[in-house]
Amino acid sequence: MLREDSDLSDILCDVCDVEILREFKTPEDEFGHLTYNISGKTFARSGDRSEYILLEDGSIGFWGSEGACGRIAENLQDFFEFVIICPYWEDYLDVDKYQDPEELERFAKEVYENYADSADFDLP
Repeated sequence: MLREDSDLSDILCDVCDVEILREFKTPEDEFGHLTYNISGKTFARSGDRSEYILLEDGSIGFWGSEGACGRIAENLQDFFEFVIICPYWEDYLDVDKYQDPEELERFAKEVYENYADSADFDLP
């Protein structure tokens, strides 16, 4: 559906930093240096070229352009719920932000307000 609805796909990209690819791609292998323990196809990317991979068991894998990797959702529905509820979730991987709950809350509010202000539609 997102591949056919460019307006919806553009909103997902702008608000959640998830670009749905027009077709499945072979996951990044860093010039043969990366191997995966389960097959899959890249179906989306983020602005920094990180990849979201639909794995053969239906779960969603993530390969980050800065080396982070792993499964992030059990299925596509869980993936979309996650990236919509927590847009730009990669911003929260900064370990320093997790040391102080008040700093994390301030950071989360700032991120939310920045993206809410730039959206062309109302966010809750």
